Amino acid sequence: RRALVRSITYGRERKRSEQRLIQLAHYDQLTGLANRSSFFEHMTRIASRARRMRQRVGVMMLDLDGFKPVNDTLGHEAGDILLQEVSHRMRQVFREYDVVARLGGDEFAILVCEVESVDQISAVARRLLSAVSEPVWIGDNCVEITASVGIAVFPDSAESITDLLKVADNAMYTAKRAGKNQFHMQLGGEAPPRLS
Repeated sequence: RRALVRSITYGRERKRSEQRLIQLAHYDQLTGLANRSSFFEHMTRIASRARRMRQRVGVMMLDLDGFKPVNDTLGHEAGDILLQEVSHRMRQVFREYDVVARLGGDEFAILVCEVESVDQISAVARRLLSAVSEPVWIGDNCVEITASVGIAVFPDSAESITDLLKVADNAMYTAKRAGKNQFHMQLGGEAPPRLS
């Protein structure tokens, strides 16, 4: 009987350890969002499905504007609280089956599945910017932060995953250079910039 109890206890511990490893492998420990490797796995699968079903998929790259000064003046703990709050707000903007990921630092990526139109993804980007820019209270400090967002749409912007990410990343830097707190969408070719 003691051997059976020990065996069951060991089995439960092993299962918990496996779940912890899965958590570490696929999710960002600070925010609970998908991590970089999980994002790329999702992207490969979703792009493949979109190709078969002839659907559009949006890729958003987001970088927080003015995050470094928060870390420098209020400390890393305050920066962590801010990242957690921003992550929570981002999850509220997107649907359950979209993928929100933290790539590292204050960089995030989002896969927006089943995009109906450019107008739809533009509306989502505006909601995202609005959600992020709401003030955050950290202790007695009111922190105001904004985001720069770059958007690429499969297959309009690019057909390969690598190119799609490059386009979204370049679009994000275009939004940042244009004054921050806005989004830029690049639909491929020599299309004119689309700024919010």
